[in-house]
Amino acid sequence: MHEHWPESLAGLRIALDPSTEPVDEAHIVASRRKHFNLAVQMADGTVYVPPGGGVSASNIPMYAVVDADRHAAWVVHQEALLRAELPRFLDEIKAKRGRIPSRLKLKLVLDTEFAWAEDDEARLRVRLQRLPG
Repeated sequence: MHEHWPESLAGLRIALDPSTEPVDEAHIVASRRKHFNLAVQMADGTVYVPPGGGVSASNIPMYAVVDADRHAAWVVHQEALLRAELPRFLDEIKAKRGRIPSRLKLKLVLDTEFAWAEDDEARLRVRLQRLPG
């Protein structure tokens, strides 16, 4: 398309600082593994951005991938908070149940203000963090 119908790509062409190093194949592959596509530089130096503002390598809009990654990181953070509170939580469970079960099943519960770790059987909750505004 670049050679035969450059006008069809005109809206995707961007100016690039001539001192910018071209991206090598390894960088492109690594970027796609992180769910995003890079601008493409042609042999003559012309650079094009992905159509539609960019989509991930899986053809999902970038904002959706970024949002999902942000939410996944938030859940991992909640788990870290729970692990920090686990000794106190286990003491409360033992006091309520009389023992600490060999397998503890907790769930993440969100209300209008906070994230909680909850044990249904003991009817206990540990507050993890205030929900973002």
